[in-house]
Amino acid sequence: MLNLQIEDIVSDTEIVETVSETTTQASLSEEEVVQIESKILSLPEEKFLIDEETLAYTDSINPEIQNEESIEQELSTDTDAEALIAPILVRAGISATVALLRKAGINILKVSYHLGVRMIERKVSPKQVYDAITKGKKYYDPAYNSTVYHYNGVAVGRSGNTLTTTYKQASPKSRWIKQ
Repeated sequence: MLNLQIEDIVSDTEIVETVSETTTQASLSEEEVVQIESKILSLPEEKFLIDEETLAYTDSINPEIQNEESIEQELSTDTDAEALIAPILVRAGISATVALLRKAGINILKVSYHLGVRMIERKVSPKQVYDAITKGKKYYDPAYNSTVYHYNGVAVGRSGNTLTTTYKQASPKSRWIKQ
């Protein structure tokens, strides 16, 4: 899941070409961000190339993820459609986040599966993650020895070059140190 290029996770020529085109600006326009995000989030399931290995992936930065438990929860849902939705949404969220970062020329950051899971659980969109990284204030969180980007009520955690988690946070935590 880490350091993926868009062609590794989405099988759609138009999206791959759009994201692969270099951009000379430091960030994308709001219209471009919304357009890329909506194109990816509306792709059918078969266009996502993240395979069954995705479900077995455990983020080494966040080893508390219990994949077997998650799969059991999905299998115990009332309908087959409900059981299939979570992995599809995680794939789409990761794909759209990777696409937005790559299109903006941010190739040094990796996206963890854990981030995708937290995006779905906490209703944080790929655009909100992108905005936090590109427009947000940057903080150091000494409790986790990590960097946190905060923008418009959304925090995105980063450890090393990997985006690890995201959550809604109205204002910066008092322990965070502005960088």
